[in-house]
Amino acid sequence: PLIQSLEGLTWQYNKNMYLVSISSEIDSPLRRLWVIFHEMGHVIDMYNGILEPFPVKWKGKEITNNMPWEERPWEISANKWAETIWIKLLEK
Repeated sequence: PLIQSLEGLTWQYNKNMYLVSISSEIDSPLRRLWVIFHEMGHVIDMYNGILEPFPVKWKGKEITNNMPWEERPWEISANKWAETIWIKLLEK
C-alpha cells in the first residue's frame, strides 16, 4: 500500500514500460479515475523526456525534493493532463 499522503505513484522501467499504482484508500470512483489520469500525465511527460525520475529532472534541469508539492512543475503538468483526459473521455 502507498503511504497515506500519496494517492498515486508512477514508476518508469524504460521508455516503453511504466507501472502506475493508486491508493486502495480512495473510495470515490471518480477520484480514482482522476488519480489514474494524473498518473498517466506523468507517463506522458516521462515518455516525451520532459520528466526524468532519477534524479528528478524537469526539462533537463535537476529539481530538489524540497520544492513544495503544489509548485512542482511535473505535478502541475500531470494535473493539466488529467484535466485534458477527463474532458476528452468523460465530458463528451
